Amino acid sequence: RVGDGKRATLGMIARIHLKAWMDDNKKKGDLLFDSYADNFPLSFKIGTKRIVDGLNLGIDGMRVGGKRRLFLPPELSPKRASGEFPANTALIFEVELLELE
Repeated sequence: RVGDGKRATLGMIARIHLKAWMDDNKKKGDLLFDSYADNFPLSFKIGTKRIVDGLNLGIDGMRVGGKRRLFLPPELSPKRASGEFPANTALIFEVELLELE
């Protein structure tokens, strides 16, 4: 879904909903994270190292109200394991851009 709001660019603060799965041959594997489940959107500055590299690239250019499915190869996924994501693993993200500042 494209969305019809403001376009995201580097340096803006993005508020998103996100679901993340392990990539299982380009299909959704195990669910790793779901911000919809707790109704707790994530906020971050686009282009910073605070977020996974693949999200920075995938959100840049989105419009508010849009949704994207992102396939992140290991080089754009987390380099270190965290509570949500295993290190150096291909991931699938579904992102909904809710708001920009």
